[in-house]
Amino acid sequence: MRRPDKPLTQPTDVFNVRRKLRATLDRTALPDVLVRLYERSTGISHPSALIGRRNVPSTAQTPSAVLAIAAHPDDEVLGLGCTLYKHRACGDAVTVVFMTNGSGPDWGAHKALQRTVAEARFHEACNALGIIGITPAHILNLGFPDRGLMRYIPEAVSDVTTLFEIYRPKLVYVHAIEGGHRDHDATSFIVQYASTLAGLSCVYEWAEYNRDAPMNGNISEAKFPHDPYISDFTPSPTPFDYTAADIRQAMLNEYVSQKYLIERYPFTGEILRRAHPEYLLERFAYFRSMSLGRAKHLTRGLPKPNRSTHPATT
Repeated sequence: MRRPDKPLTQPTDVFNVRRKLRATLDRTALPDVLVRLYERSTGISHPSALIGRRNVPSTAQTPSAVLAIAAHPDDEVLGLGCTLYKHRACGDAVTVVFMTNGSGPDWGAHKALQRTVAEARFHEACNALGIIGITPAHILNLGFPDRGLMRYIPEAVSDVTTLFEIYRPKLVYVHAIEGGHRDHDATSFIVQYASTLAGLSCVYEWAEYNRDAPMNGNISEAKFPHDPYISDFTPSPTPFDYTAADIRQAMLNEYVSQKYLIERYPFTGEILRRAHPEYLLERFAYFRSMSLGRAKHLTRGLPKPNRSTHPATT
């Protein structure tokens, strides 16, 4: 038999097959289902067995004028630090909610390690927010898995809807759906969807890094990416304030565990816009580059929104 001139299977062929297989799986809900099954087998479940879940109230609390809802400890300062400082300077009651425990992207890591990291990041958050007078009692962590919030969207929507009922906020701040971090987009979808259930129209989005303003790009100011579903967004950059900027930097300095990432964060300013909770599922799928079918699976079981309040929400 004639010896072939080259191996029948090249390393690049194997790589391409693996890449195509992963891309195919990413268009389905199978990875989400399998990881949730694994998490459940290790004892991670909603609500009481979520690692890092802290200070989540179940009964009526003092209303909070402002709710800032971020994916991870440090996002609230990176995207909203100056704004939070100004609210506190005006005497507004501010409650900060973290959706994930911030324990890192390895969902297979030992639970003891995840707890240690989650505790450290919550402690850093308390130190950072304490600079502007937000006490630990007003800092909540819902404890969903870091980089795994998408697997728990119905449960997270239920939690956030309950928080809206408890705190009755006049203003809510959250990430934009922008195609940056998966937990940022999931947090935005969850909060905006919950706002339609609660009849809230006071939700504002902030921008962090995204496809139009990447972490390693040459852009120094935060900006929102183009959204093909919403044409009438009106962004509003936060006026630069040296005192607020210095306070924001002091807060960021408390996040010692995230120093490397914070140093790479290119934006010094902040930008806000009023949220439009319309075409949420389509926008979530578009910015996450996932199929609409997978997005529908991830959101299966959600209660229907109040269409009389938000008629264009899908």
